[in-house]
Amino acid sequence: MKRVILSLGFLCGFAISTSQAETTFILEGVTVQPGDTAFINLSLNNSVPVVGFQFLITPSPAGDITFSQITAIGRIEGWTVGANVSGNGLIVVGYSASGASVDAGSDVILAFKYFVKASATIQTISLQISGAKVSNANLSPITDLSVINGSIKISGNKEPTASFTTKPESGNPPLTIQFDASSSNDPDGMIATYAWDFGDGTTGSGITASHTYKNTGNYTIFLYVTDNEGATKSSSKKVLVYPSGVYERGDVNRDGKTDIFDLLELLKILGS
Repeated sequence: MKRVILSLGFLCGFAISTSQAETTFILEGVTVQPGDTAFINLSLNNSVPVVGFQFLITPSPAGDITFSQITAIGRIEGWTVGANVSGNGLIVVGYSASGASVDAGSDVILAFKYFVKASATIQTISLQISGAKVSNANLSPITDLSVINGSIKISGNKEPTASFTTKPESGNPPLTIQFDASSSNDPDGMIATYAWDFGDGTTGSGITASHTYKNTGNYTIFLYVTDNEGATKSSSKKVLVYPSGVYERGDVNRDGKTDIFDLLELLKILGS
């Protein structure tokens, strides 16, 4: 990270001519808990090449978060970027030291890091972008600008934990597998919904589920749990469906699993 104090003339002293092109800064919203670190991305959606920008980010209300770091990523990785505290706000300046512009596009260009006080109040802090100035490749200002403000939601809710078992884990088609998410939990509430993605284009719901795989393949199953406060967490596992007459390596007793019973079966075979 580079912290720089720049003369604003670079961005304010533009030529009189202007470029009419849609350019949008998009600051995302995140949810954290007191004492957490908030990582917030800012995206740039521009239809013409850009060589520099400046704007102010102001938190409201202020006091429960402290700016820590800014990093240039994506298309502007390697640019000089600076973030200087001004009152409750943060003046952000970025430019290409070589003069090379970034082409039109839409992606994340800046990553901000804020510390949230352990004593922070449960609230939503808006992050408002103002005073945005953007220069094109000719160092002329782009006047058709828009912004989407971000936020840091400080929540007392703790995220749930997603966990599940599959029985069996592999076998021949048609293979029916039982899924059980009863090991999932929420530390400060309850899990409200369980959603399954069986990896073959079908979905399910409920704390337990059953699904039959008719075709061979290596499938990734996702479980999504949502608690009573709306926080979501996911977990995934793989299941292997292999052709009839073919068994997974190590499945000595051909029961579709690899476990201690395969070792016992192997010892029995070797001792016979």
